[in-house]
Amino acid sequence: MTIPVLLSNNAGTVLALALASSGTSATLYPGAGALFPSPGAGQYFPLTLISASNSATTEIVYCTARSGDVVTITRAQEGTTALSWNAGDLVNNQITAGIVEDIESRFALLAGSATQVFNVANATTASEAVALAQMTVAIAVETARAEAAEALRALLPAPSRTVLTTPGAPSPTVPVGCTAAFVRLVGGGGGSAGGTSTQATGGGGGGGYAEALITGLTAGALITCIVGAGGIAGASGFSGVKGGTTSFGSYVSATGGEGSVFSAAPGGGAPGTGVGGDFNSSGSYGTDGSPTTNTYGGAGGASPLGGGGRGTSGGGVPANAVGYGGGAGGTYSSTASAGGTGASGAIIIEWRSA
Repeated sequence: MTIPVLLSNNAGTVLALALASSGTSATLYPGAGALFPSPGAGQYFPLTLISASNSATTEIVYCTARSGDVVTITRAQEGTTALSWNAGDLVNNQITAGIVEDIESRFALLAGSATQVFNVANATTASEAVALAQMTVAIAVETARAEAAEALRALLPAPSRTVLTTPGAPSPTVPVGCTAAFVRLVGGGGGSAGGTSTQATGGGGGGGYAEALITGLTAGALITCIVGAGGIAGASGFSGVKGGTTSFGSYVSATGGEGSVFSAAPGGGAPGTGVGGDFNSSGSYGTDGSPTTNTYGGAGGASPLGGGGRGTSGGGVPANAVGYGGGAGGTYSSTASAGGTGASGAIIIEWRSA
C-alpha cells in the first residue's frame, strides 16, 4: 500500500518573502528548501505556517511540488483559514491530525479487505470454515494494526518548534509523537526610572536565561507557559518596574531584570537569572546614569537573547529595549520625563520524539 503523504525529520525554516492570503506558492529561506521532501505525481507534504509574533496564529497547507526553495501549496487545509504571512514567519513540515486520520483510514481499509477475503475461504466442513475465518481474520487485523503503528512512528518528524514571545499567549500542548522538549527561555527586561530636570536615571536590568532538555512528557498534555512581560517605565521621579518571570510549566524558568531605582546615585537595574535549567545564566546590569552632571541616562542591560535600550541625554526620549529580555534605557532631560519600558521575554521550544 502506498501512502501519498511525505514527511522529513527536522524540516523547518522561515519564509523569505511575504505570502498573501491568495498566494499559491511560497518562498523559503535561501537553501532551506533542501530540508523538505520533493513530491512526485500524486504526492504531497503538509506545512504548518506559524506567526513569529504569535504562535497561536497558524495555517496548514499542502505542498504538491517543490523547486529549490519555492513550494507550490494548496491553502487553508484541515479547517484552517488562508492568512497573510510575513517574511520571517515559521514554516514546519510536521504531522497533523488530518495526516494521522488519513493513514489510519487506509490501514482500516486494508484490514477490512483482509476480513472479507478470509471469511469466504474454502473449507471441507462448516466448523473448519468458522475456525479458519476466525484465525485468519484475527491475524490480518493485528498485522494491519502493527503496520499502521510502524508507519506512524516512521512518519513522525522530530522536532517541531513552538516560539512564544507575547505575554498571555496560549500555552502549547505536547505534539503527537513527542515525549521531550529542548527549551530555551529568557525573562522580561526591567523598566527604567523616570528622570527630572535635575536627576538622570540608570537603565533597567536584562532578563535571565535558562535552557533545559525535559523528558517524560505526554503527547497531548497542556504545558502552562508564561512569557514574562517587560517592566513598565517609571513616571518622573519614580523607579522602573521589574520584568516578569518566564516559565515552562514547573520545569524551568528565568526571572526578569530589575527596574532602575530613582535615586541621587542613579544605578542601573540588576539582572535576572535562570532557574532550574541544565544551563542557567544572568542578563547584564543596566548602566548607571550620570551621578553629578546629570547629562545622560544609562543604557539598558542586555539579555542573552536581546539587547537593551539606549540611554539618552540632553532632552532625548528614553529608549525602550530592542531585544527579547532587554532592559530599558535610562533618561535625562531638562524637564521631567518618564523612563523606558523593558522588552518581554521569550520561550523557544523544540519538541522531540525521544
